[in-house]
Amino acid sequence: LGRLLPCVVGGPKSLCLAWQLTPSITEFARVIRQAHCFATFNPQNATGRYDVLELQNVASHAVAERLAVLDAWEASYRTSQGLPDLSEFGNQSCLRNARLGEQTLDNKTTLPEWLRQMTGVLSLDFVSTIRPAANATPLPEAVFQDLLVALQKGQKDPEEIPISIDILVAEGRLQALRQVSHHVHLTCLQLRELLTLFGDDTMLAEVAALFLNRLTDPENCKVLRARFPKAKELSNLRQCVGVALALPWAQPEQGSHKFDLAFSDQRLAVSLLTQIAVKEKLANLHSASLTKPDGSVDAMPLGVPKAWENEKKV
Repeated sequence: LGRLLPCVVGGPKSLCLAWQLTPSITEFARVIRQAHCFATFNPQNATGRYDVLELQNVASHAVAERLAVLDAWEASYRTSQGLPDLSEFGNQSCLRNARLGEQTLDNKTTLPEWLRQMTGVLSLDFVSTIRPAANATPLPEAVFQDLLVALQKGQKDPEEIPISIDILVAEGRLQALRQVSHHVHLTCLQLRELLTLFGDDTMLAEVAALFLNRLTDPENCKVLRARFPKAKELSNLRQCVGVALALPWAQPEQGSHKFDLAFSDQRLAVSLLTQIAVKEKLANLHSASLTKPDGSVDAMPLGVPKAWENEKKV
C-alpha cells in the first residue's frame, strides 16, 4: 500500500479511503512510517523544508517529482509575467539549499536530472512564489483564537514535558498547520502569536516560512523580529526562504545584514537596500565592508556605491 499510494487519483478523499485498506493499526503505523512525507505533503502550499527524501523510497520519490513539477510551473509563470526573480541562482526556481548526498544543486543542474538516479538522500527547501490575492482577508480574530486553542488542546505544563515529547508535539502541530495552510491567510501579528507555540529554532523558521507568503500585510513583517531574538533563529529563516524574501523591505532600519554576493537573491537584496537608501539618504547604509574571494577585506571608505541600485552592477 505504501508503494501504491502515490498512484491513487481523486485527491484527499480517495487517499483517505486508501488508508482504510490497512488491516490493522500495526500495519497502518508501518505504512505511515513508509509514506510519511507523502501523507503530509500539501501541493497547494508546498513551502517548507524537505530533509530526508530517500529516492529509493517510492513515496519520497513521488514527493520529489511533485516538487520538480511545481518548481517548473512556478518558474515558467513568473518568467512569462516578468515577475522579480527571488531564486538562489537567478533561474526563477523555488528550490533552495538542495543537496543529493554530497552533491549541491547549482544553476547547471536540474532536479529532474537528479531524480533519474533513483538512489540517494535528497534534502531541499521549497519556497512557493504564490502570493495572496489583493482582496484576500486574514482569519477573523475569533476563528484564529479557536485555532490556537485547538493546537494547544491537552497541553501540559512545559516543565513537565520531556524535551523529546515536546518536539514531537511541535512537529504534530506543524504537520496539522501544513495540511490546512492553503486555506489560511494571516496578519503579521497573528503569525507572531502563532509562533509562540513553537520553541525550537528550526521549527520557528519552518512555521514562519510556511505562512510568510500568506500574509495579508507583509509591509508589517518587522513585528516578527520579536520572535527571532537570536541571530541563529533569524539566520535559519533567511536560509530557508532566502534573504530577499526575508528582508524587511518596508522597515529596514536598525538592521544588520550579511550578504553572499555569489547568490542572485542576495545581490537583489543589496540592490533593494541601495535603492531605498538612495531615495532617503545613502549614508543610511553605513559600516559596510566587502570580503573578496581571496580573503582580503575592502573597508569601502566611500560607502556602498550608488551604482548598486542596478542589480546587475552589484
